[in-house]
Order: sequence, then C-alpha cells, then structure tokens
Amino acid sequence: MHSNRVLNHRLIFVILYLTYICAGIISILPGPTLPLLAANTGVPLEIAGWIFTTSATGFMVGVVIAGLVSQRFGPKYVLMSGLVIMAGSGIATPLAHTFSLLLIAQFIQGIGFGFLDVTISMIVGLVFADALSETLNNLHSAYGLGALTAPLILSLALQVTHNAMVAYFSGAIVAVAGISLLLRQHIPSAPAAHEQHKVEQQNSTIASNSLFRQPL
Repeated sequence: MHSNRVLNHRLIFVILYLTYICAGIISILPGPTLPLLAANTGVPLEIAGWIFTTSATGFMVGVVIAGLVSQRFGPKYVLMSGLVIMAGSGIATPLAHTFSLLLIAQFIQGIGFGFLDVTISMIVGLVFADALSETLNNLHSAYGLGALTAPLILSLALQVTHNAMVAYFSGAIVAVAGISLLLRQHIPSAPAAHEQHKVEQQNSTIASNSLFRQPL
C-alpha cells in the first residue's frame, strides 16, 4: 500500500514536471521568434511586442478562472484543460498570418498558463503537503529547464528546417505526453465536506497570489 502511494506521488510529480517544461518552452518562444512572428503578420516589431501584454492579460484572467473552476471540477481537469490550451495556442502562434489572430492566440495561451500555474500549486498542496517547499522549488526548476532548452530547439529547427514551427511543436509534444499520463492518473479530490470551506479559501488564496505574477 505504501509503495503504491509512493509510486502514485512520483507519477504525479513527473506529470507536473512535464507540465512546467511545456510551459517554459511555449511561453519563452515568442520572445526569440518575435521578428518571425512580426514578419508573418506584417507588422513592425514595436507593434508585435504587444503580444506580451496580451499574454500577461490572459494569464491574469486564467488564474481567476482556474481558482473558481477548480473548486467545482477539481484541479486535475483544469490542469488538463491548461495543457490542451497551451499546446493548441503554441501551434497556432507561428501559423498566425494576421496580427489579430496572433493576439488571440497569445491571449488564450496566457489563460492556459494561468490554468497551469494555479492548478499545479493546488495539486502540490494536496499531494506533497509534507514536502511543499522542496517540491515547488523542484517544479519551478522544470520551468527553467523548458525556458533554457526552447532557444536551443529553436536554433536547431531554424538550421535544419528553416522554420520555427518545429520548436513550437516540441512544446506541444511535451503537453500531449503530460495529458496522456494525467488521463489515468488519480489526483486527490477535494476533502470531505467539513473541510471544503478551508480548501476553497486555500484555492482562492493561491489564485490571488498568482494573479499579479508570472512564474519565474
């Protein structure tokens, strides 16, 4: 029984680690590919830079929605939704040929990022309460790993294929891997009714703390 619990916790950690790697790759790529995105949409760089403001706005919206929805459906399904959103918006970003579509893709990506950031914190609080600080530190290093490897993948993709799409697609692949593992994985549900109010307060606090920050 104890071994099954340990294995379950390890699998959950792997899923969350992959999630943050995905977030690191997809959220960082618009920076080094900004000239390409500007060329694709036919706008100057100073205008194209508005995608970062749009993404940050989506992030704020996402953490508010995640804090509310996760109380009703649980963090597992909100996390899965965030991964789907990140993968879809990551693929849509380099394919956008009008600036309005690019802004929409980045806004949606910000929402997905907000979903991930809030629900990861909630799941860590539910599963790894006895090693909360250590687990969060390790998971945030995964975001750094994704952010570090993204430019390397982009450089290789541009050298081999002369197209940034491969780099964005790599982030989507990581997202799909996380979703596949998450589908059959048990994530602890909300506690019993007498503890529900306490959990709702904790979830709201996490969402509020995430509202005005971007991870790392």
